[in-house]
Amino acid sequence: MNARIVWWAVGLGVVGVTTAVWQFGGSAGVERAERPRLVDVVTDERGVRRSDHPNIMLIVLDDVGTDMIRGYGDHPRPVVTETVDALMTRGVSFRHAVATPLCSPTRATLLTGAYGFRYGIGGPIAPRKGWGLPSDARSLPRELSRATGEAYRSAVIGKWHLASPNHGGFDHARAMGFDHHIGAMGNLHGKALPSTEPMTYTHWTRVVDGEPMVESRYATTATVDDAIEVLPMLGEPYFLWVAFNAAHFPIHAPPEHLTEGPLPHDDESSKYRAMVRVMDQELGRLLEVVSDDLDDDTWVILLGDNGSAPVGVLPPWRKPQSKGALLRGGVRVPFVVAGPGVDEPGRFSDALINTTDVFATIADLVGEPLPLPSDSISFAEVLRDATSSGTREVAFAEAFKPNGSPPWDEHRWMLRNERFKLIMERDGRELLFDLENDAMERNNLLSGDAGEAWASVVADLKAQLPYEAQRKGDGRGP
Repeated sequence: MNARIVWWAVGLGVVGVTTAVWQFGGSAGVERAERPRLVDVVTDERGVRRSDHPNIMLIVLDDVGTDMIRGYGDHPRPVVTETVDALMTRGVSFRHAVATPLCSPTRATLLTGAYGFRYGIGGPIAPRKGWGLPSDARSLPRELSRATGEAYRSAVIGKWHLASPNHGGFDHARAMGFDHHIGAMGNLHGKALPSTEPMTYTHWTRVVDGEPMVESRYATTATVDDAIEVLPMLGEPYFLWVAFNAAHFPIHAPPEHLTEGPLPHDDESSKYRAMVRVMDQELGRLLEVVSDDLDDDTWVILLGDNGSAPVGVLPPWRKPQSKGALLRGGVRVPFVVAGPGVDEPGRFSDALINTTDVFATIADLVGEPLPLPSDSISFAEVLRDATSSGTREVAFAEAFKPNGSPPWDEHRWMLRNERFKLIMERDGRELLFDLENDAMERNNLLSGDAGEAWASVVADLKAQLPYEAQRKGDGRGP
């Protein structure tokens, strides 16, 4: 399916608009090795439609911020991202989408619709031991299935990172309500079980419904291969969660058949950006499969789990504007939604949204009364009405360690409204930014003697913290 797109040059002082024809799937035609089939794992319901509910595809990019996406125009030197740019022309792109600054907590907010402190997920889940998301937590696939009389079949393809072997185990995704999980349990480091060799993107542990095995396919390619293969087997409607490991470490040069030869530079930043480029190319093969359905019965939600890795951040952005930070570059993520009924596709929205809001929004798109977490606010109205500014008044993000129940050794958070952003650092230091006049958050309004002038703004923001609602008994809980 050819997608007609409009592209523009960003950061060059000139914006040239033209029309081009581009096909999802930048690496189409590459000869690929034979791979294990999934028909023995996934019940094959090819061609079966169990209800008229829409298909839902949720795509999570790892360590890819808005500075990497060309269509966002946030940085003068973005990565070439034809696939994401093309998706942006068919949907709504959010300028003020807030995630947590780290991977596991954001994934937990997507799955549960709740902030991390409610289930004890405040940092990356350790690969061998430690806290994992409780399997009895409210989960999106479980509630979708219940609300629709089990019409939805669901699968996670790719990185999970919400459990450890001793807390949740290899079959944790299915315990959380998914019908299938095919992919990595977490980041590609440690030993590639059941071998004793360290993991890389071409030697890693691939889990197929609880059974670990060593995989030699390039992880980014394998994620797309498996997603394409599992789609028809799920039947319709489906809920498919596709989570790339890219561009998380280990930083490397992707296979040359995906980069058209050796990289021109051998530095870590060039390798990281090549990982993003190849991920975008491979994603194109998957979106090509559903391209015809975006105007009919399929919603695609694409987002980053946090900001870009520091190794990939280039001037004029500063390294602290990256993953792990509560500043703009750490928690403001690419967020694109395309599907049937989008009003004025190709637009940007200034609506304020949290990753927790995916839960309530999918419930709206499906049209079923799911039990909604108190932290999740639907932005479906923004998709259907280009004049809507959304209903969320503040966005929240946090990080703490260790994972689990408080008290924690370290805890930091941020809360922002349309204009102001307040950060509480791990050492108790407070920072306040006027986003209207300081978008890159360089001028702390609370520094020196100026803080007193902003006391009422700080107090108003703190009064809207979710902890405050819970303390007063106003929160409905997770």
